[in-house]
Amino acid sequence: MPRTEKYLDYSTTNQRLPCNIQNTLKTISQLWACRSLAFPATLFLAVCIVFFSFPISTLAEESALDLRVGAWNLEHLDDSNDEGCVSRTNDDYAALAQRIEDLGLDVLAFQEVENLAAARRVFSEKWNIELSNRPVVSGPPCRENRNNRLGHLATGIAVRDGLEYHRNPDLTDLDVDHPSRRWGTDITIIVDNEELRVLSVHLKSGCWSKREDTNVSKKAACTTLREQIMVLKKWIAERHEDGQSYVIVGDFNRRFTAPNDWAWELLAEKVPTLALASNTKSSICNPKYPLFIDHIIFDSATKVTMVPGSFEEVERVGKHPDHCAISAHFSSD
Repeated sequence: MPRTEKYLDYSTTNQRLPCNIQNTLKTISQLWACRSLAFPATLFLAVCIVFFSFPISTLAEESALDLRVGAWNLEHLDDSNDEGCVSRTNDDYAALAQRIEDLGLDVLAFQEVENLAAARRVFSEKWNIELSNRPVVSGPPCRENRNNRLGHLATGIAVRDGLEYHRNPDLTDLDVDHPSRRWGTDITIIVDNEELRVLSVHLKSGCWSKREDTNVSKKAACTTLREQIMVLKKWIAERHEDGQSYVIVGDFNRRFTAPNDWAWELLAEKVPTLALASNTKSSICNPKYPLFIDHIIFDSATKVTMVPGSFEEVERVGKHPDHCAISAHFSSD
Protein backbone atom coordinates (compact mmCIF):
# COMPACT_ATOMS: atom_id res chain seq x y z
CA MET A 1 0.00 0.00 0.00
CA PRO A 2 1.17 3.61 -0.42
CA ARG A 3 3.37 5.10 2.25
CA THR A 4 0.72 7.66 3.17
CA GLU A 5 -1.42 4.93 4.73
CA LYS A 6 1.50 3.79 6.88
CA TYR A 7 2.13 7.32 8.06
CA LEU A 8 -1.48 7.74 9.16
CA ASP A 9 -1.59 4.66 11.41
CA TYR A 10 -1.36 6.39 14.78
CA SER A 11 -3.29 3.61 16.50
CA THR A 12 -0.31 1.25 16.63
CA THR A 13 2.68 3.57 17.05
CA ASN A 14 3.57 7.03 18.29
CA GLN A 15 6.78 7.23 16.29
CA ARG A 16 5.39 9.63 13.69
CA LEU A 17 3.53 11.84 16.15
CA PRO A 18 5.05 15.27 16.80
CA CYS A 19 7.00 15.43 20.06
CA ASN A 20 4.62 17.90 21.74
CA ILE A 21 1.71 15.50 21.15
CA GLN A 22 3.62 12.55 22.54
CA ASN A 23 4.47 14.58 25.66
CA THR A 24 0.82 15.56 26.10
CA LEU A 25 -0.30 11.95 25.84
CA LYS A 26 2.27 11.07 28.47
CA THR A 27 0.86 13.80 30.72
CA ILE A 28 -2.67 12.41 30.32
CA SER A 29 -1.39 9.00 31.32
CA GLN A 30 0.18 10.45 34.45
CA LEU A 31 -3.01 12.35 35.30
CA TRP A 32 -5.01 9.14 35.02
CA ALA A 33 -2.68 7.45 37.46
CA CYS A 34 -3.32 10.14 40.08
CA ARG A 35 -6.87 11.13 39.11
CA SER A 36 -9.01 13.15 41.54
CA LEU A 37 -12.37 14.91 41.58
CA ALA A 38 -10.91 17.55 39.31
CA PHE A 39 -9.90 14.96 36.73
CA PRO A 40 -12.86 15.40 34.28
CA ALA A 41 -12.02 19.08 33.77
CA THR A 42 -8.31 18.32 33.54
CA LEU A 43 -8.93 15.56 31.02
CA PHE A 44 -11.07 17.87 28.88
CA LEU A 45 -8.30 20.48 28.91
CA ALA A 46 -5.67 17.90 27.98
CA VAL A 47 -7.75 16.57 25.07
CA CYS A 48 -8.14 20.11 23.76
CA ILE A 49 -4.38 20.57 23.95
CA VAL A 50 -3.84 17.37 22.00
CA PHE A 51 -6.30 18.41 19.29
CA PHE A 52 -4.90 21.88 18.83
CA SER A 53 -1.33 20.58 18.98
CA PHE A 54 -1.80 18.86 15.60
CA PRO A 55 -0.46 21.11 12.85
CA ILE A 56 -2.80 21.63 9.95
CA SER A 57 -0.47 19.61 7.73
CA THR A 58 -0.83 16.61 10.05
CA LEU A 59 -4.62 16.80 10.14
CA ALA A 60 -4.72 17.07 6.36
CA GLU A 61 -2.05 14.44 5.70
CA GLU A 62 -4.47 12.18 3.86
CA SER A 63 -4.46 14.70 1.02
CA ALA A 64 -0.66 14.99 0.85
CA LEU A 65 1.16 13.16 -1.93
CA ASP A 66 4.03 11.17 -0.44
CA LEU A 67 5.87 8.71 -2.70
CA ARG A 68 9.16 6.91 -3.06
CA VAL A 69 10.08 6.98 -6.76
CA GLY A 70 12.89 4.94 -8.28
CA ALA A 71 14.57 3.98 -11.54
CA TRP A 72 16.34 0.81 -12.62
CA ASN A 73 17.67 -0.41 -15.95
CA LEU A 74 17.06 -4.17 -15.63
CA GLU A 75 19.46 -5.06 -18.47
CA HIS A 76 17.95 -7.16 -21.24
CA LEU A 77 15.15 -8.65 -19.16
CA ASP A 78 13.54 -11.23 -21.45
CA ASP A 79 10.50 -13.41 -20.78
CA SER A 80 12.46 -16.67 -21.27
CA ASN A 81 15.59 -17.81 -19.46
CA ASP A 82 17.87 -18.39 -22.43
CA GLU A 83 16.71 -15.70 -24.84
CA GLY A 84 18.24 -12.31 -25.53
CA CYS A 85 21.69 -11.09 -24.62
CA VAL A 86 21.60 -11.92 -20.89
CA SER A 87 20.93 -15.53 -19.95
CA ARG A 88 19.08 -15.88 -16.64
CA THR A 89 17.94 -18.81 -14.50
CA ASN A 90 14.71 -19.10 -12.52
CA ASP A 91 16.74 -18.26 -9.41
CA ASP A 92 18.04 -15.10 -11.08
CA TYR A 93 14.50 -13.90 -11.78
CA ALA A 94 13.39 -14.75 -8.23
CA ALA A 95 16.37 -12.91 -6.72
CA LEU A 96 15.68 -9.83 -8.84
CA ALA A 97 12.02 -9.89 -7.82
CA GLN A 98 13.03 -9.95 -4.15
CA ARG A 99 15.47 -7.09 -4.62
CA ILE A 100 12.71 -5.01 -6.20
CA GLU A 101 10.46 -5.65 -3.20
CA ASP A 102 13.31 -4.80 -0.81
CA LEU A 103 13.62 -1.34 -2.36
CA GLY A 104 10.36 -0.32 -0.67
CA LEU A 105 9.25 1.86 -3.57
CA ASP A 106 5.83 3.11 -4.60
CA VAL A 107 6.78 3.77 -8.22
CA LEU A 108 9.63 2.21 -10.22
CA ALA A 109 10.54 3.40 -13.70
CA PHE A 110 12.38 0.61 -15.51
CA GLN A 111 14.20 0.12 -18.79
CA GLU A 112 15.27 -2.77 -21.05
CA VAL A 113 12.30 -5.06 -20.43
CA GLU A 114 11.14 -7.16 -23.39
CA ASN A 115 7.40 -7.30 -22.73
CA LEU A 116 4.71 -7.65 -20.06
CA ALA A 117 5.50 -11.34 -19.54
CA ALA A 118 9.12 -10.45 -18.80
CA ALA A 119 8.05 -7.72 -16.37
CA ARG A 120 5.74 -10.14 -14.58
CA ARG A 121 8.67 -12.45 -13.86
CA VAL A 122 10.07 -9.85 -11.46
CA PHE A 123 7.01 -7.75 -10.51
CA SER A 124 4.35 -9.53 -8.47
CA GLU A 125 0.62 -8.86 -8.63
CA LYS A 126 1.23 -6.17 -6.01
CA TRP A 127 2.30 -3.99 -8.92
CA ASN A 128 0.45 -2.51 -11.89
CA ILE A 129 2.65 -2.46 -14.99
CA GLU A 130 2.70 0.06 -17.83
CA LEU A 131 4.96 -0.55 -20.85
CA SER A 132 5.75 1.68 -23.81
CA ASN A 133 3.83 0.72 -26.93
CA ARG A 134 6.75 0.97 -29.36
CA PRO A 135 6.44 -1.72 -32.04
CA VAL A 136 8.74 -4.70 -31.61
CA VAL A 137 11.77 -4.56 -33.89
CA SER A 138 14.31 -7.29 -34.59
CA GLY A 139 17.60 -6.58 -32.85
CA PRO A 140 21.16 -7.39 -33.96
CA PRO A 141 23.09 -10.48 -32.77
CA CYS A 142 24.35 -10.28 -29.19
CA ARG A 143 28.02 -9.44 -28.72
CA GLU A 144 28.80 -12.31 -26.35
CA ASN A 145 26.40 -14.86 -27.84
CA ARG A 146 26.05 -14.53 -31.59
CA ASN A 147 23.38 -17.24 -31.65
CA ASN A 148 20.98 -14.97 -29.75
CA ARG A 149 19.58 -11.66 -30.88
CA LEU A 150 19.00 -8.50 -28.90
CA GLY A 151 15.49 -8.60 -27.47
CA HIS A 152 12.97 -5.78 -27.54
CA LEU A 153 13.99 -3.02 -25.11
CA ALA A 154 10.94 -1.27 -23.68
CA THR A 155 10.68 1.40 -21.03
CA GLY A 156 7.97 1.08 -18.42
CA ILE A 157 6.66 2.04 -15.01
CA ALA A 158 5.55 -0.20 -12.15
CA VAL A 159 3.04 1.30 -9.71
CA ARG A 160 2.14 -0.19 -6.35
CA ASP A 161 -1.36 -1.63 -6.38
CA GLY A 162 -3.72 0.75 -4.61
CA LEU A 163 -2.16 3.93 -5.99
CA GLU A 164 -4.41 5.77 -8.42
CA TYR A 165 -2.87 6.79 -11.73
CA HIS A 166 -3.73 7.26 -15.37
CA ARG A 167 -1.74 6.55 -18.50
CA ASN A 168 -0.64 9.37 -20.78
CA PRO A 169 0.38 8.90 -24.43
CA ASP A 170 3.91 7.59 -24.88
CA LEU A 171 6.59 10.17 -25.63
CA THR A 172 7.09 8.87 -29.16
CA ASP A 173 9.09 11.92 -30.25
CA LEU A 174 12.15 10.38 -28.58
CA ASP A 175 12.28 8.14 -31.66
CA VAL A 176 14.16 10.90 -33.44
CA ASP A 177 16.02 9.10 -36.21
CA HIS A 178 15.42 5.35 -36.07
CA PRO A 179 12.57 2.94 -35.15
CA SER A 180 14.79 1.33 -32.50
CA ARG A 181 14.93 4.49 -30.36
CA ARG A 182 13.09 3.89 -27.10
CA TRP A 183 9.83 5.71 -26.42
CA GLY A 184 9.11 7.27 -23.05
CA THR A 185 6.42 5.78 -20.80
CA ASP A 186 4.30 8.55 -19.27
CA ILE A 187 1.82 8.34 -16.38
CA THR A 188 0.23 10.65 -13.80
CA ILE A 189 0.07 9.54 -10.16
CA ILE A 190 -2.98 10.88 -8.30
CA VAL A 191 -3.34 11.12 -4.52
CA ASP A 192 -6.58 12.92 -3.66
CA ASN A 193 -6.12 16.36 -5.22
CA GLU A 194 -2.37 16.07 -5.74
CA GLU A 195 -0.72 14.85 -8.96
CA LEU A 196 2.78 13.88 -10.04
CA ARG A 197 3.64 13.30 -13.69
CA VAL A 198 6.21 10.50 -14.11
CA LEU A 199 8.16 9.89 -17.33
CA SER A 200 10.39 6.82 -17.78
CA VAL A 201 13.10 7.24 -20.42
CA HIS A 202 16.06 5.43 -21.97
CA LEU A 203 18.10 7.74 -24.16
CA LYS A 204 20.67 7.00 -26.86
CA SER A 205 23.83 5.27 -25.66
CA GLY A 206 27.35 6.19 -26.79
CA CYS A 207 27.65 9.89 -25.90
CA TRP A 208 28.29 9.66 -22.18
CA SER A 209 30.72 12.57 -21.62
CA LYS A 210 33.00 15.22 -23.12
CA ARG A 211 35.34 12.46 -24.24
CA GLU A 212 32.73 11.22 -26.71
CA ASP A 213 31.78 14.76 -27.72
CA THR A 214 35.10 15.12 -29.55
CA ASN A 215 35.24 11.56 -30.90
CA VAL A 216 34.35 11.47 -34.61
CA SER A 217 33.07 7.90 -34.32
CA LYS A 218 30.56 9.05 -31.67
CA LYS A 219 29.24 12.02 -33.64
CA ALA A 220 26.04 10.25 -34.70
CA ALA A 221 25.28 9.12 -31.14
CA CYS A 222 25.84 12.62 -29.78
CA THR A 223 23.64 14.13 -32.47
CA THR A 224 20.83 11.73 -31.59
CA LEU A 225 21.22 12.45 -27.88
CA ARG A 226 21.05 16.19 -28.50
CA GLU A 227 17.82 15.78 -30.45
CA GLN A 228 16.35 13.67 -27.63
CA ILE A 229 17.36 16.31 -25.08
CA MET A 230 15.40 18.85 -27.13
CA VAL A 231 12.36 16.54 -27.02
CA LEU A 232 12.60 16.35 -23.22
CA LYS A 233 13.04 20.11 -23.07
CA LYS A 234 9.75 20.54 -24.93
CA TRP A 235 8.03 18.01 -22.62
CA ILE A 236 9.22 19.98 -19.58
CA ALA A 237 7.95 23.24 -21.08
CA GLU A 238 4.52 21.65 -21.55
CA ARG A 239 4.45 20.59 -17.89
CA HIS A 240 5.15 24.18 -16.87
CA GLU A 241 2.40 25.47 -19.15
CA ASP A 242 -0.01 23.04 -17.47
CA GLY A 243 1.26 23.84 -13.97
CA GLN A 244 2.15 20.20 -13.29
CA SER A 245 4.65 18.69 -10.89
CA TYR A 246 6.82 16.17 -12.69
CA VAL A 247 9.77 13.82 -12.50
CA ILE A 248 11.79 12.32 -15.36
CA VAL A 249 13.50 9.08 -14.38
CA GLY A 250 15.60 6.48 -16.12
CA ASP A 251 18.75 5.81 -18.09
CA PHE A 252 19.88 9.02 -19.79
CA ASN A 253 23.25 7.61 -20.90
CA ARG A 254 24.85 10.95 -20.05
CA ARG A 255 26.93 12.12 -17.08
CA PHE A 256 24.90 15.25 -16.34
CA THR A 257 26.82 16.04 -13.13
CA ALA A 258 30.12 16.52 -14.97
CA PRO A 259 31.29 20.17 -14.89
CA ASN A 260 29.81 22.32 -17.65
CA ASP A 261 28.04 19.40 -19.30
CA TRP A 262 26.37 20.67 -22.47
CA ALA A 263 23.49 18.19 -22.28
CA TRP A 264 22.44 19.27 -18.78
CA GLU A 265 22.93 22.96 -19.57
CA LEU A 266 20.76 22.57 -22.67
CA LEU A 267 18.02 20.75 -20.78
CA ALA A 268 17.94 23.23 -17.89
CA GLU A 269 18.65 26.51 -19.70
CA LYS A 270 15.07 27.82 -19.40
CA VAL A 271 14.28 26.14 -16.07
CA PRO A 272 16.78 27.32 -13.43
CA THR A 273 14.97 25.26 -10.78
CA LEU A 274 15.49 21.98 -12.67
CA ALA A 275 17.49 19.65 -10.45
CA LEU A 276 19.17 16.26 -10.27
CA ALA A 277 18.31 14.08 -7.28
CA SER A 278 21.87 12.75 -7.12
CA ASN A 279 23.23 16.30 -6.97
CA THR A 280 26.94 16.05 -6.03
CA LYS A 281 26.89 12.41 -4.97
CA SER A 282 29.12 9.78 -6.58
CA SER A 283 27.79 6.49 -7.88
CA ILE A 284 28.77 3.32 -6.01
CA CYS A 285 27.53 0.98 -8.75
CA ASN A 286 30.83 0.68 -10.60
CA PRO A 287 34.03 2.22 -9.15
CA LYS A 288 35.23 2.82 -12.70
CA TYR A 289 32.35 5.24 -13.32
CA PRO A 290 31.70 7.55 -10.34
CA LEU A 291 29.34 9.83 -12.30
CA PHE A 292 25.73 8.73 -12.77
CA ILE A 293 24.13 8.06 -16.15
CA ASP A 294 20.85 7.02 -14.48
CA HIS A 295 19.05 10.06 -13.14
CA ILE A 296 15.99 11.40 -11.35
CA ILE A 297 15.19 14.88 -12.66
CA PHE A 298 12.66 17.16 -10.99
CA ASP A 299 11.74 20.81 -10.53
CA SER A 300 12.44 22.13 -7.05
CA ALA A 301 9.85 24.90 -7.51
CA THR A 302 6.80 22.73 -8.21
CA LYS A 303 4.24 21.80 -5.55
CA VAL A 304 5.36 18.17 -5.42
CA THR A 305 9.13 18.00 -5.14
CA MET A 306 11.97 15.91 -3.72
CA VAL A 307 12.53 15.71 0.01
CA PRO A 308 16.09 17.01 0.55
CA GLY A 309 18.65 14.32 1.28
CA SER A 310 16.33 11.45 0.30
CA PHE A 311 18.26 10.24 -2.76
CA GLU A 312 19.58 6.69 -2.49
CA GLU A 313 21.47 4.21 -4.66
CA VAL A 314 21.62 0.50 -3.84
CA GLU A 315 24.82 -1.45 -4.27
CA ARG A 316 25.23 -3.76 -7.22
CA VAL A 317 24.78 -7.46 -6.48
CA GLY A 318 26.12 -9.92 -9.05
CA LYS A 319 26.88 -9.40 -12.72
CA HIS A 320 23.36 -8.50 -13.84
CA PRO A 321 21.73 -6.03 -14.00
CA ASP A 322 24.74 -3.86 -14.85
CA HIS A 323 22.94 -0.80 -13.46
CA CYS A 324 21.97 -0.06 -9.86
CA ALA A 325 18.59 1.10 -8.63
CA ILE A 326 18.26 4.72 -7.56
CA SER A 327 15.37 6.38 -5.73
CA ALA A 328 14.18 9.54 -4.01
CA HIS A 329 11.27 10.59 -1.79
CA PHE A 330 8.75 13.05 -3.26
CA SER A 331 6.18 14.93 -1.22
CA SER A 332 3.74 17.82 -1.49
CA ASP A 333 4.25 18.80 2.16
